[in-house]
Amino acid sequence: MNQAMSERSSHAFIVRIWFEPREVPNSPVQWRGVVQYVASGQQRYFNTSEQLIAFITQESGLSDLDRPDTGA
Repeated sequence: MNQAMSERSSHAFIVRIWFEPREVPNSPVQWRGVVQYVASGQQRYFNTSEQLIAFITQESGLSDLDRPDTGA
């Protein structure tokens, strides 16, 4: 566990998600979002849950080994 993680027991993120219609008729809508890490003010736009999780993992100092197994 890195120093930032050991100093902080919780992390706060603001996540906004919205749907954008596609320009091609009858195409499915695409969801997009922006996430901000409150402690640093850093933010990133994303359009997949993987991008969201990667940002949270990076900013909070967690590695894939530090994350709890969700059983999924």
